[in-house]
Amino acid sequence: MSSLHLLMSLCLLVMTVSSNLPPPRNVRIISENFVHVLVWENNYLNASVHYITQERSQWKPVDKCSNVTNQLCDLTEYFTDLLGNYQGSVQSFTHNAISNISYSALFNPFESTALGPPIVRVTSCNKCVNLTINLPKSPTVSSDNNPILKLFNDYSIQYTIMVVTPNEVSVDPL
Repeated sequence: MSSLHLLMSLCLLVMTVSSNLPPPRNVRIISENFVHVLVWENNYLNASVHYITQERSQWKPVDKCSNVTNQLCDLTEYFTDLLGNYQGSVQSFTHNAISNISYSALFNPFESTALGPPIVRVTSCNKCVNLTINLPKSPTVSSDNNPILKLFNDYSIQYTIMVVTPNEVSVDPL
């Protein structure tokens, strides 16, 4: 009788350990101003994140997003090739069960990021107004602290609006 009890307990333990959790849902990458965040919905607290690039077929773990309880992971520092294609994955787990892996859609930083509003600066001068428009700042992720999109951050559009009466001669400001 005790052998049967032991066998049934062992079977129950194996079934419990091997049972699957429901996988994370709605896994997607949200990107604004080249800040890339993997988000998902999950009924369980713990999850681990991996990512892959299209040219390499090996999934890489994201150490800062392993065994996390929040349902997001900032992947900006991993997605350094703006023209590259990336994909994220999430897997939930508890102390005795693990889910199947859920995947995001393929993601391209340059095509998929949403640019926020421009940075606008207005300054006054003698009988004029200067209007400067810049793209939103991109995050700095390189080891030498250069912005990812240095090209975009280096350029701006500047307008000078002169206020003159009909009889005055317009003089370009310096």
